[in-house]
Parts: sequence; C-alpha cells; structure tokens
Amino acid sequence: MGLFGKKTNKVRADTADSHEPMTDDMLLSAILGQKKITREEAKKIPTVTACLDFIAGTLDSLPIRLYQKTEQGIEIVKDDVRVNLLNQDTGDTLTAKQFWRAILEDYYLGSGGYAYIERAGTRIRSIRYVEDSKVTVIKNEHPIFKDYDIYVYDNKYYPFEFLKFLRKTTDGCTSCSIVKENDLIFGVSYNTLIYQENLVKKKELWAYLKKKDYKTYVKIRYGILGQTMNLPGRSGRKVSSLAYSVARRLIGFN
Repeated sequence: MGLFGKKTNKVRADTADSHEPMTDDMLLSAILGQKKITREEAKKIPTVTACLDFIAGTLDSLPIRLYQKTEQGIEIVKDDVRVNLLNQDTGDTLTAKQFWRAILEDYYLGSGGYAYIERAGTRIRSIRYVEDSKVTVIKNEHPIFKDYDIYVYDNKYYPFEFLKFLRKTTDGCTSCSIVKENDLIFGVSYNTLIYQENLVKKKELWAYLKKKDYKTYVKIRYGILGQTMNLPGRSGRKVSSLAYSVARRLIGFN
C-alpha cells in the first residue's frame, strides 16, 4: 500500500531556496539525529493511518460466523452469544467495531491485541478489550515447555482467560509490531515529514518577516540567527523552534 515503497527525495523549483538547499546531507543528519520512533509518531505518517483504516473497514464488512458440522453438512450457527459478542455487543463499553479497531492498532503498532474473556460458569458474558500497555506477560525461559502468565496491574491471569492477537509470535505470548520490525523505514518516513515541515515553517517565517519589516528581516536573515537556523540536524531544529516561539510572541506570527 505504499508504506514500504522506495522513496526518493526531489527538490521542487518553487520551494528551493538559495540559502536553504535541500541536500541529502541535511536530511541524513536529521534522520540520524533522531531515536527510534514511537507508536504515536508512527500514527502521524498518513500512509500508516490510511492502511489501518482500510483494514478496519474491510473487517467491518466481514461478519464473524460460527459453523458446526451436522449430518446435513456444515451449517452456520445462529443465535449464539459468542457470535453476538464478536459482531454486535461485546458487553464492554466498546462496540464491536471499536473493539476490532483497537485490537488492530495494538496488533500492528503495539505489543499485540488482548481481550479478557469474562465468564459466568461455562457461559461467556463479555469480551473486554485491554490496552496492550496495561498488559505484562511473564514467561518462563524453557525453549520446549513454554508457559506464561498475564498480569494486568497486579492481578494475575492465565492464558485461557484472554483472547490474544499476536503478530509473528515465536512463543505464543509476545508480538512483533510493524514499527519494531521495520524501524528504519518508519524512522525515515517520519523524520522526512518533520524535515519537510521545518523547511516549510522557515520559509513561511522569512516571508512573513520580510513583508512585516524588511529592515529587521535583512538583519536577522543574514545574521547569526539566520545562519544558525540553517544548521542541519537537531541543533538547527531547536533554533528554528525557538525562532518560531519568539516570532509568535513579538510579531504575531501564527
């Protein structure tokens, strides 16, 4: 869907500035100066959100069904509480659509999707979504006889008490997110967005200041502050952010 496609940097004639060249060295410096991106930062990449929306929309259009084998063949089970829980009312504060959307996001971007199965005897009363950040998995270290427990805060639960949606698991209890698996391409995508945003903001700031007060513009633009804002990497971004803050307070730049 374009998330892992090859991306090339292009310089447009209408955005290039003789004083602020869009060079590969500047972009590389901006990328290398950043740590690995977080889940929230990954969600700011438009392609990531679009892909999640597409998968969630597809899942919404495909109801979950339960089948049973009878003498007449394979038949759809109707009026089963489990089917209703998965398609309509989960018994939680989330609807089925909201439930699956949350599970999908944890599955792809987090440490796996988790849902607690509330039982009353042998009857399932509800399926309750639990944020992956609230779940801690404690497993043993035996490579053959693997076992684990699930903790939510300080409460211990057994594996059969949870529905688990794990991506590329090798032990049945931990998951590998696409952000962790493809940290380089996500980092490049996110930092490219930040880099381009900084260039646009600097261009808008110079244009506003030039129109507002040309003499002040010349002094600042070609002075120490202006040259410092052109530094690549984290230092240049910090100076730019400081300049934006000062411009908003002193000259009303929005």
